[in-house]
Amino acid sequence: MINEQLITDEGSCQLIIGEFITSNNKKMALKKITKHRNNYKKMNVKNKK
Repeated sequence: MINEQLITDEGSCQLIIGEFITSNNKKMALKKITKHRNNYKKMNVKNKK
């Protein structure tokens, strides 16, 4: 299926855009996860005091 898409210009463009979007989503997800982790650490520190 991927090979068929690459034959046409439109298909290859869509494929590249699709990959770009997924990579961006991964970056966003990672940022959210690290943010949550940092908030969790801050909460733990407050609770210990």
